[in-house]
Amino acid sequence: MSGCMSSSDESDVSACNHEDQGDASPMEIPADDLATSDEDEEASNPPPTKKQKTLESKKPKTPSQIKKSTVKVGGKCSSTNCSKKALQGGHCFEHGGGYKCSEEGCTKQAKVRGKCVPHSGGNRCTQPDCTKLARLKGLCIAHGGANVCSFQNCTKTVQSKGKCIDHGGGKKCSKRGCHNQVVSDKLCFEHGGGN
Repeated sequence: MSGCMSSSDESDVSACNHEDQGDASPMEIPADDLATSDEDEEASNPPPTKKQKTLESKKPKTPSQIKKSTVKVGGKCSSTNCSKKALQGGHCFEHGGGYKCSEEGCTKQAKVRGKCVPHSGGNRCTQPDCTKLARLKGLCIAHGGANVCSFQNCTKTVQSKGKCIDHGGGKKCSKRGCHNQVVSDKLCFEHGGGN
């Protein structure tokens, strides 16, 4: 092949490549070589045990670690006997769903810009000694930073039409006599919404 490398003619180079490798193109790798490299990789990286998989699935994940879920966000957590709301990944935060705060050493759930509320920066409530995020007029929800239901003596936040869920705001479950908020398919959690 050394004779081929000294040649400046391109046709000689292509002829040399075919001469050295038979009829294979210069980019092809024999199938025997591929099988050996796959076996070597499997031997050096054994598959994780069932216990390792379980432990990994319970760790809170960062946004870059979470793949799109087939479970809708807002449905029930897919862990057995858990009725909490599912986040990204199909589980509640306690079972490994959602995003973990990106601040080093923090294990709280990310809420704003990939960080938990204390690490997010953002505008804070203007009331003294309050560290909650401001929602409306520089105040958090607890200090009046949300529109309140127009029903007499109700202090709940407005969902729609100037009213809270209990007084006619928002969408209600389609089951007769149920006043819970719709999650999906016109149903609340209790009646199968979000599954």
